Amino acid sequence: MGVHPRSAKQKLRKGLWSPEEDEKLLRHVLAHGHGCWSAVPKLAGLQRCGKSCRLRWMNYLRPDLKRGAFSPDEENRVIELHALLGNRWAQIAAQLPGRTDNEIKNFWNSTIKKRLRRRGIDPATHKPIADVNAPPPPPPPPPAAAAATAAEELACSSPVQWMGALAGVGSGMDGGWVDELPWADYFPGGLLAAPPFTDEVQKLSAAFEHI
Repeated sequence: MGVHPRSAKQKLRKGLWSPEEDEKLLRHVLAHGHGCWSAVPKLAGLQRCGKSCRLRWMNYLRPDLKRGAFSPDEENRVIELHALLGNRWAQIAAQLPGRTDNEIKNFWNSTIKKRLRRRGIDPATHKPIADVNAPPPPPPPPPAAAAATAAEELACSSPVQWMGALAGVGSGMDGGWVDELPWADYFPGGLLAAPPFTDEVQKLSAAFEHI
């Protein structure tokens, strides 16, 4: 009876890498390059998968890796790139030689986010926190409502004061607001047609034509 192909495969190791495994991978890649990572374990004599070899090399063994704390220039560069790219850590790492995407992500979450919040900056939007949390301003009232409010306040004023103030409220608004005013509420019985309002109404009507 033949052996099932899966049972013939070597069992792959998982977990922490030993110093001997690191030495084998380092010696192989330095001598031959990594090429196709799926072929590296067999060529280097490792019982690991290709992905594990790739991550071990990129994050721990490659000679150009930087060790230690991030410099102020690196920190500022991470902030600038995050404002442009968001959480695309691999793309950010490509702009920071010697730093890995996982290292940059950990540094962002553990240090930079807290520093930005202390400065009053939202880490997600890179805008002042006060501006992010502030409610939007209320919309301005429609012209007809503004004019009606002014008319209510001036209903008991003298004819000349009423006409002059109403003309001031109407300046800069489109002509439709005049027709929307509740004239009957303030002047029942056609009061505007009686003296001394007649002359003032005629003058005001002429002025409205130029608003």
